Amino acid sequence: MFYPKLVVVTTLQVFLISAAVSYYNLTAPAVVSSLKKFLDDWLLLLEQRVRNFPIRSTKFVLSSSKNRLHFFTKSELSSYDGSVKSKGLYLAILGRIYDVSRGREHYGPGGAYHIFAGRDATRAFVTGDLSAEGASDDLTNLSNEEIIAVQQWADFYDKEYELVGDSSHTFHFSALFFYARSVRLVEALSGERGEALINIFSLPATDVRTNFNDASAIAIAVIMIRILKGTYYNSDGNPTRSLEDYKIRLNKALKWKQEEDAEAERFPPCNSEWIQGGGGRVWCSHNSGGVKRRWAGVPRKLLKPGSKHSRCVCVKNDGTFQKEEDNVNDEEAQSFSRRGDFDHPNLLQYSNCDPEAVSFRLTLSLFRTLHQIELDPQRMSSEPRI
Repeated sequence: MFYPKLVVVTTLQVFLISAAVSYYNLTAPAVVSSLKKFLDDWLLLLEQRVRNFPIRSTKFVLSSSKNRLHFFTKSELSSYDGSVKSKGLYLAILGRIYDVSRGREHYGPGGAYHIFAGRDATRAFVTGDLSAEGASDDLTNLSNEEIIAVQQWADFYDKEYELVGDSSHTFHFSALFFYARSVRLVEALSGERGEALINIFSLPATDVRTNFNDASAIAIAVIMIRILKGTYYNSDGNPTRSLEDYKIRLNKALKWKQEEDAEAERFPPCNSEWIQGGGGRVWCSHNSGGVKRRWAGVPRKLLKPGSKHSRCVCVKNDGTFQKEEDNVNDEEAQSFSRRGDFDHPNLLQYSNCDPEAVSFRLTLSLFRTLHQIELDPQRMSSEPRI
């Protein structure tokens, strides 16, 4: 652990003692001379090391909770739609405003995504509804997949476009210095008190101090960004309940996604196809559903508890039953031995499919049923692709 205050105090004391000894022509005690030499050598070594540390650029993005110039109203943002008399070409997502001027062919007048310009149309990014009514920042009733997609779009704009900001300052200093201080130092340097709105670009959004213990030199850019007052930020520049609710929903959606991914590893989706005039089929392979594995499995209908919906999955038909996540006791699990997951309580056999077959023919009605459930047309509407 590095203690800069202790080093400074000790160095100052040694300096004063050394100055007094020199001024009065006294003989310095051996311990003082030794300590002074040690500190001189140590500080010289530290200086050499710091000079050799790689510079890592880190960006802090702050909003101001004091200066009203640091937010747009919806009316003000609408004047940045890229039209002839507009002031620029901006869009907002989750209340944060980006300059998309370099994507004018997409966002400018006549562009495929001009509906996003000069407004916050967060909802339309994931619903694909590019009508004036659909270009809303209201995230009510979005599914888990759509909530996750919203964050993916926000990450995309963080990466590809610049946030609209009023000022930018860059500070270079040693991480050893920064490590001993709070992230509030950044606010002091910027001259504003504010809240970090987005992740520190190259670091996790946790306690910043713990991320600088590699003793590398840091270049910090402090940008006072403009935010959109309304759904996600209030007139003080602070997050609204809507933004807090979104964060809660996102955390729940990410947890759900982890569970879904784990289920997909165990029960990968079936492959299916329909050939006009030739009919359709469902089959399992070592890569069906995009899940690579050593076994192919056989098609089964997986029921979701509490839901009327089901989906076609590939089920492992040999080996041991995975009972750890299911309401199955040890005695029942032993009776399932070497049958894989055949006896999972939520699985049903397709009536027109051989129990051991890796594929079966589909009727048109069954094919439509499968895809109405698994590929909801409302969710398959074309999302904008930048």
